[in-house]
Amino acid sequence: MINILFVDDQLNILGGLRRMLRSYRREWNMNFVSGGLEALQWLDENPCDIVVSDMRMPLMDGSQLLTRVRDQHPATMRLVLSGQSEGPAILRAITCAHQFLAKPSTPDLIKSTISAAIELRSCLDNEDHQTQAMGVGSLPSDVRLHERLERAIRHSKDFEAALNIAISDPAVSAKALQVVNSSFLGPPSACEDPAAAVKLLGLDNLAAILAADVFVHASDEQRQLVNDHAQFTQQVAAQAFEIAKLFGLDHAAAVRARTAGQLHLIAQLFDGTEQFSPLSHIQQVSTSAFLLGIWGVPKATVKAITNCLNPGDGDATEMDAATSVHLARHLVRVRA
Repeated sequence: MINILFVDDQLNILGGLRRMLRSYRREWNMNFVSGGLEALQWLDENPCDIVVSDMRMPLMDGSQLLTRVRDQHPATMRLVLSGQSEGPAILRAITCAHQFLAKPSTPDLIKSTISAAIELRSCLDNEDHQTQAMGVGSLPSDVRLHERLERAIRHSKDFEAALNIAISDPAVSAKALQVVNSSFLGPPSACEDPAAAVKLLGLDNLAAILAADVFVHASDEQRQLVNDHAQFTQQVAAQAFEIAKLFGLDHAAAVRARTAGQLHLIAQLFDGTEQFSPLSHIQQVSTSAFLLGIWGVPKATVKAITNCLNPGDGDATEMDAATSVHLARHLVRVRA
């Protein structure tokens, strides 16, 4: 049975959640506490798969709580359920919460979000790798690229330049998709395209995200890895898009192939760092799919990444996004 902890300082909200989710009590072991300190004490004494927290709470807000949960209980999925969708606390939540659900929320949405997270475990059966991915909040990125991006946003207000710089960085692309597919900064949008995600965010929100320590500046030692990773995945993404179009896939499927090509190795950015054990190439792909899935990236994109090394393992009987990425990877390596 799935263990879920709901945290909200308003007892009437907790009571409403208890009543609203009553029909799921045979599937979930639900517990309800009225504050961050009480939640941390409960977590120290009980196993928990998912924490669902409000944002505005006295003594310890939702961002502070979920940061502690991330650090002390990294295997626990972290969701925000709140009516607050603006301000510095929300920006901090991008690094500590996997997804943001806006109040009022329906039982079906809560159910589908939790069920999708549990289902993702099947694409990554190694619990240590699950824990490593669940603990990821920020991704390393080249500070020089961010400086160029900030100049394009703040000084020239050049949206096209900012867009092109943003989507050239897999870390920015991944985080943009996480934010727009959830309710962090507005209504969620089922978005598979980093360029569309950046357009939905707009320059002001993109600038706020850059200023909120959502990204870790790569060290001199990491910078070459980060840049080599970006170059390879950009090439795979562009080639996968062309292959998909060549074989007659529709535009949405071609965009899916491009996104999967860019993000299928996102776990490589934190692989082998101080906090994470080394991953094999296959494990990098499956961990990437898992991480993007818990960040709320649409299931079709996650599936394309999951199957891109061995597209025959999926249920496709003809050309699809996963096969496009598979062929693109081969072509990029042959031409290198």
